[in-house]
Amino acid sequence: MELAPGPVSARRVASALGGKALLLILDNCEHVIDAAAVMAEEVLHANAAAHVIATSRELLKAEGECIYRVQPLTVPTEDTEDHDALLRYDGIRLFLERARAAAPHFRADRDITRTIAAICRRVDGIPLAIELAAARAGALGIGELAARLDDRFALLTSGRRTALARHQTLRATLDWSYNLLSEPEQSLLRHLAVFVSGVTVDGAVAVMRDNGASEASVTESLANLVEKSLALRDLSMARARWRLLDTIRAHAREKLTEEGEADDAARRHAEFFRDLFGSAGGASQLQPSTEDIARFEREIDNIRAALDWSLSPAGEAQIGVSLMAHCALAWLHSTLLSECADRAERALQQINPGMQVSDALRMQLYLALGVSLGLTMGHVDRAKAALTQALGLGESLDDRQAQLRALWALWALHINIGQARAAKSVVEQFSSVAGGADDQAALLVAERLRGYTFHHLGENHAARACCERVLHYPTAAGGSYVLVRTMDQHIMARAMLARVLWYEGCLDQAAEHARASLVEAQSNAYPLSMCEVLRLARCPLALMAGDLAAAEQAIAMLRDIADGSNAAFYKIPARLLQGKLLIARGEFAPGVAVLRSELDSVETPIWALAHPEFLGALAEGLAGLGWLAEALETVKEALTEAESGGERYYVPELHRINGELLLRAEAKAPVVAECFERAIGVARAQNALFWELRAALSLARLRFGQARGEHAREILAPVYGRFTEGFDTGDLRAAKALLDAL
Repeated sequence: MELAPGPVSARRVASALGGKALLLILDNCEHVIDAAAVMAEEVLHANAAAHVIATSRELLKAEGECIYRVQPLTVPTEDTEDHDALLRYDGIRLFLERARAAAPHFRADRDITRTIAAICRRVDGIPLAIELAAARAGALGIGELAARLDDRFALLTSGRRTALARHQTLRATLDWSYNLLSEPEQSLLRHLAVFVSGVTVDGAVAVMRDNGASEASVTESLANLVEKSLALRDLSMARARWRLLDTIRAHAREKLTEEGEADDAARRHAEFFRDLFGSAGGASQLQPSTEDIARFEREIDNIRAALDWSLSPAGEAQIGVSLMAHCALAWLHSTLLSECADRAERALQQINPGMQVSDALRMQLYLALGVSLGLTMGHVDRAKAALTQALGLGESLDDRQAQLRALWALWALHINIGQARAAKSVVEQFSSVAGGADDQAALLVAERLRGYTFHHLGENHAARACCERVLHYPTAAGGSYVLVRTMDQHIMARAMLARVLWYEGCLDQAAEHARASLVEAQSNAYPLSMCEVLRLARCPLALMAGDLAAAEQAIAMLRDIADGSNAAFYKIPARLLQGKLLIARGEFAPGVAVLRSELDSVETPIWALAHPEFLGALAEGLAGLGWLAEALETVKEALTEAESGGERYYVPELHRINGELLLRAEAKAPVVAECFERAIGVARAQNALFWELRAALSLARLRFGQARGEHAREILAPVYGRFTEGFDTGDLRAAKALLDAL
């Protein structure tokens, strides 16, 4: 094509091309975007047969423009494990192709492919970054490459020599795009780097506040960054929200530091989230709103970043203390309880005499620390001290909701360290506070806690009455009242009722309540309620029924849910129940190993979660291995511990086990009989017909072995006759068989 003499213009070029069928490509034209737009329009006006393709980080905004956004390459999510599935992602395929081109002998097994997937996620599926990473793979090795990606701009260099300079390193590519931005756009991009998990317009305005930027100018710059593919609109959120790819954010953060703006931006970022979560006011609640929880979960990574900066030597501790206190309630309803404890304790340690922190905020921090330590089986003394501090502050502030939360946590703490008598005192205090507040929902919780406590004390009749009162409330009134997220009062009361009914001999009713409570928890997607149902009812009931297949299935479910929900509190009972199952199967060595390991890890004075019960199972396992002396010492320890703290629900069975061990040790018959008779007497006092049957069965067998069949029948028949259901269970079948033999 030749142009006639004269000034060169887009129109003259277009005219010269007129009539030719052509495809005009304007590649990487963002740096001459205005001229490119004019050229595209002129060519298309002059020639209906022409087509124009323009590649650019921003729109041409030319007449007739059709936009095709080139997305990053697809990369797998973290939970994608299947090797063949990983190989179907574009990002993985590009990495392997480039790695093999650089090193022909490069091979990727399953583990290496999973690491490659992690690398591709870290670089956001950006093709150039993947190519540069793959080129380094042969020299560094995949593991070293993945470990060093935090310094990606120094690492991802050495592109093809024939490539444009801006395509030879990752930093050069991003510098090219950054330098094409206007000064307001550059400033906003830099400041957006402090937001780890997305930003709203309000957040963007907040961090730009000291730059004199108005909401209108920030909104315009944000829209321009989206058009230039440097920011992404998060379409998954109902409210407008934007985010930066991690690679772009890392580059923008470098620029923020270079400009000396990092600390100021971090301060405004932390202040924004402190004010956002503090806007609801200082009054505590027993239960955060759904909106509060959703906001917290949406902003959790931003909150972490704000706390990391504000509680660091370079930050401002008072901002972090306030932010953590304002987030405490929502954090407690997350499954991040260990992190909650760590951050609350760190915030409390930062408080100094000159810091202006209200008693309400201190109270929230002590609550967060005490409750989360309790739920994660942390240090008991630290948990007690924190909850006592929170309770005292709640009383001085006349904040009944805070008092209720502290008392509930103290009750749970005492129950889980085997101190049932102390727990009873705390729950009565809880009831008193709830009654003073005229809080019907809290009074319902008090009934459930009282039912749990009565059961642990061995007062089954009272426990049953409390649980039944909870169940008389509609689910909407009681079930929705959640002290810890996904811990539903109605469901947990039903699970405890199932357990108590079993002890009282109502075996079929107990099994039905256990089944119904699990169905209800599953239908509401309450993982922690499911764990509680399985721990309290489904697993132990199956073991007591002798249905070992059902017990194995229930224990596996408990273990899986606890692992999937990161519920550390329920992982230990799952393993303890597994040990008990192994011993019930006669697999004594592995059962003893499991129980010893877990009981050692939760031993008093730290935690004693149903300690006497599992010590009893350990004693049976030790006896199965022939270690009778150690088994007898273990039962003695269990009985001493049960009487000391008042956790007496398993005492009848411990006396029976003690008798069986003494019988194996060839103790005198009167000594053995005394153990069985004591078991029967305690069971009868507890209204625990099931334990009474077991003890009566053991005593009847002893008498039958002494050729005292009539006495054996007199012992067993009246107890068996009080049962009206559950005749398919192992103990009742054994009792029937012995009675038939007699």
